[in-house]
Amino acid sequence: MHALTLNGMTPITDLRIASSWRGPLELDLEIDLDPSAALPSGKVTVNVFDTDVIGTVDPSATSRFADRVRLRVIGGANGWNQTVTARDFADDDGVGVDTIINATAADVGETIAEVPTTKLGPNYPRSSGVASRVLAGLDWYVSNDGQTHVASRPASTPPDDAEALTFDPLTRTLTIGVLDSLILPGMQFTDTNGRWSGTLTARDVEQHFTADGDSTAIVSCGADATDQGVRELLERFVREVIGLPYLKTYRYRIVTQNPDGRLQLQAVDKAPGLPDALPIPLWPGIPGVSAKYSLDGAIVRLAFLDPSRPIVVSHDPSFTPLELHFNAQTLIELGANAPSFAARGDALQAIYAALLAFAGAGPFTTIPQITTAFGTLLTALTPPAFTTPCEGVLVKVK
Repeated sequence: MHALTLNGMTPITDLRIASSWRGPLELDLEIDLDPSAALPSGKVTVNVFDTDVIGTVDPSATSRFADRVRLRVIGGANGWNQTVTARDFADDDGVGVDTIINATAADVGETIAEVPTTKLGPNYPRSSGVASRVLAGLDWYVSNDGQTHVASRPASTPPDDAEALTFDPLTRTLTIGVLDSLILPGMQFTDTNGRWSGTLTARDVEQHFTADGDSTAIVSCGADATDQGVRELLERFVREVIGLPYLKTYRYRIVTQNPDGRLQLQAVDKAPGLPDALPIPLWPGIPGVSAKYSLDGAIVRLAFLDPSRPIVVSHDPSFTPLELHFNAQTLIELGANAPSFAARGDALQAIYAALLAFAGAGPFTTIPQITTAFGTLLTALTPPAFTTPCEGVLVKVK
């Protein structure tokens, strides 16, 4: 039987397999095919000695010249690179990561083997775009059987026929000679001859099989499973170039508030590498608005004008401030249909006191009509705050 075949029948004359810590395997293969025969498509099985890799032909990377055909096969259903439509997920108890990923996998024809059940917030609006976006920030891979695992690749032992030919300690790159086995991310390499120290964990692998089955693998390694491979280093480079950490907002908890209104904050989640921040000014979004915050765990959002200028841009609506202040130069109108103006509290109290004095001193107090009119006027002008303690919120216009 031929060492390398497509669907157990068609001999493969050349095979290159690229596998990364995250994502599906990519197999570029070459076969001989009669020019009159249809190109392979859809779900296929690539047989590598005793190992079967289930994948799907990528039509955008398929070509033929005479009887020579080149195919690209993506592990699984080749769905994670497909486009999905916008969709909203909502659950007051928190949307489960498994709910989002299982639904997206079903949309693109992928099969999920394992997925975490972590709860997110009450809403997750999935935007239209590449399906794998729902897996961002998670470890995931597609195994040889075509199933997606939303988990870290398991640690494994290299095959017995794997031989380390060279090692570059600067780039942590191993060249492995293999007879008839696949080298995959997660495999851990040690050397009893002392050519390198410790254990090297495969992160990214490019393996080339020739027609007779000889194979060489170039393996980019990390010191452990958490180290970064080529793909992770490229992602890190892009994040740093665009300043991604400063384009996000972060949840902080108010610890204290300074007399000038600035806030002393504590990071809610330390995972992104965030320090506690103090003191930070508030930009509430509406000019003239400021607040005195309660210190019972109020949560705010921290954003950045630039790395040296963090600001608070919003607060959790479930927390009510102790005081809310509005300031304007000429007018504060409460409500779009407000029928009248609010008066200054101190001015209204002065007018009220003057009317009381005038009403008590005037000689016309014996005239019933005037007495009744003054009583009605005084009742209308009497603010509750001047006679009894206010209930609820005191609105004071200065």
